[in-house]
Amino acid sequence: MSHPAFRVLVALLGFRNARTSQCNPKQAAVAQAVGMSEMTVRRHVAELREAHLVTITRPNRAGSNHYAFPALDEIARCAERARASARLTPRERQRMADSGVSPDD
Repeated sequence: MSHPAFRVLVALLGFRNARTSQCNPKQAAVAQAVGMSEMTVRRHVAELREAHLVTITRPNRAGSNHYAFPALDEIARCAERARASARLTPRERQRMADSGVSPDD
């Protein structure tokens, strides 16, 4: 990933609502945030999409794109599994191990 694409990714994440995970800024807003033209932002968003760091949907032709971050969502799921695993008692962990299930699955 190029450095400018990374800057665009960071800007997009800055527009992401932490509670709802919604991220739908206008490209003009992203361009202004990173100091690039809209065309340059589009090129770097395409780079991020090709790297599978962002997925883009467009609810309608007049609206803003909706950006999602699959890797970020996977990291959040892993963190939640780790928190859940940390709450297991040693006895629960042993029962899971005896049944052939990893507490981290």
